[in-house]
Amino acid sequence: MDEKLIELVRNHEELYNMGDKLYFDTALKNRIWTEIAEKLNETADKCKQRWESLRSKFRKICKANGTTTGQAAKKKKKWRYEDEMTFLLPHMMDEARVSSLQIHDGTDEENIDGNDEE
Repeated sequence: MDEKLIELVRNHEELYNMGDKLYFDTALKNRIWTEIAEKLNETADKCKQRWESLRSKFRKICKANGTTTGQAAKKKKKWRYEDEMTFLLPHMMDEARVSSLQIHDGTDEENIDGNDEE
């Protein structure tokens, strides 16, 4: 089921690409999950839950595989769906970028209380 689920999700970029104009269309995404569920003879909730689990596992693997400059990569056994999930890589943001995007609103953090003192 997992391989088929991954393939079905891959065909619907609006489910995983925040840059897609339809990413925030909840009604459309619910219809897509229903279609995926019918193809897999499962419920939409179970398919979404399994997808979230697979995506989470892939993120953890990507984070664990990351090395700092100068470090040798450690040899690890490859996760069975690692190759199938690589389509997500261009759409994944690291925590620092997400945090920066969420926090930065153009205000000066030091003067956030309204005082202009330095």
